[in-house]
Amino acid sequence: MAALLCALSASCSSLSVRARTNLELFDAYWTALDLDYPFFASKHIDWKALGAQYRSAIVFAEGPTEIYHLLAGMFSELQDLHVSLEIPDANWNANGQSFVSLTDAPGFAFAIIERRMYVQSWPAGEAPVPPDHLDADAAEWPEVVQVEGYPLVWSLVDVLWRGPPGSPCELRLRWSDGTLSRHVVHRPPAGTGHTFGNLNGLQVTVRLLKPTLDRVVAVERTGRWARLRIDTLSADDLGVERKDFVERLDHALDEAAQSDGLILDLRRNRGGDGTVTFMLAGRFIAEPYETVLATEHTSYLFGLLQWSTYGQVEWTPRPPRIDRPLVVLTSWRTGSAAEHLARMLQRTCSAVVIGERTAGAEAFLERVDGPDGSTLRFGKGRAMEISGRGLQDDGVLPDVAVRLSIDDVRRCGSLGAAQREWDERLQRAADHALQQRAGAK
Repeated sequence: MAALLCALSASCSSLSVRARTNLELFDAYWTALDLDYPFFASKHIDWKALGAQYRSAIVFAEGPTEIYHLLAGMFSELQDLHVSLEIPDANWNANGQSFVSLTDAPGFAFAIIERRMYVQSWPAGEAPVPPDHLDADAAEWPEVVQVEGYPLVWSLVDVLWRGPPGSPCELRLRWSDGTLSRHVVHRPPAGTGHTFGNLNGLQVTVRLLKPTLDRVVAVERTGRWARLRIDTLSADDLGVERKDFVERLDHALDEAAQSDGLILDLRRNRGGDGTVTFMLAGRFIAEPYETVLATEHTSYLFGLLQWSTYGQVEWTPRPPRIDRPLVVLTSWRTGSAAEHLARMLQRTCSAVVIGERTAGAEAFLERVDGPDGSTLRFGKGRAMEISGRGLQDDGVLPDVAVRLSIDDVRRCGSLGAAQREWDERLQRAADHALQQRAGAK
């Protein structure tokens, strides 16, 4: 028996170069989250047990697909839109291998509606067979709830879409009546051009669209009101200096302030720079507004140590103040700093928030670079109101709920038609709210 144990011990300690490389990458990311991720308790996640489960699998992972799918799968267990994994294309092409994405497949199209992903159309010959008790209309737009066996989190699914040309991708679908089914669809053949959009993270990927300041910050008049659309709060996304971005925001705010009321459209805004957010908010507030920052850190030094740090950020008024009836439009895509902005305006400026519940990505982002050149981003510390309440997972609840639902899409016949109807419903709700507020002044 002793000889057998010694043999097993020697075998376990003699890991291959590939296995040691896999573990180095895994341990770098697992440890970073273990030290600084603040939501394990509230999510009821045993991170050490989860780590042991995935660590045993990654030892035997071969090739980039298996390695990165395991990492993305483990991160998906957190169900957190602030967690993302960015992988250089060269990593997927290691050892002469090639990769494609399922979203490169002609005919495959999906949409994220109210935080859920629905498939609009399938590659030729790859459509699933719906449950036999559903009629044709009810069988359209099934929801994807798992990809490759992992919970679907849209900030990570881009990794799971990728794999070798022609390889199978296993999906779990939920149909309109709640029925679950398994479906396998194949990634396209080699040579398919990469047309898929990067869904990673909550930061706006407007760089893919070669944006300009005028493209992401726009003012239009709608009768008595001005509508100001701001699609990002990140100067880095635009490739401009922070001061230039703030100057453009101030110009747009001054233009919008000439109206009887203002509609601030944050539906496409996934957050960005805290300083830009504070400066934008300062144009609306009359009194300072305080936010509490809390970070819990675990350290493995001579045993287990844990400490907490606390801070406070003051949102400061910045004249000239805009004192107009205010509506803020939100959607499930409104995230991070944009959520905090919407909540602050709702709480302190009597803004009427109209639309959908926001993303629920409260924390400020931490970046960790892996030894392979990939990057993990996650929310490191909590950012809460002075009341101790945060936005994680819950988001900002609107004062007037105006949703774009999958039922609307099915009823209108297409996503575009449903979106146009949604815009009209939002405008009517905003008109009503602003008329009430303007009449009360």
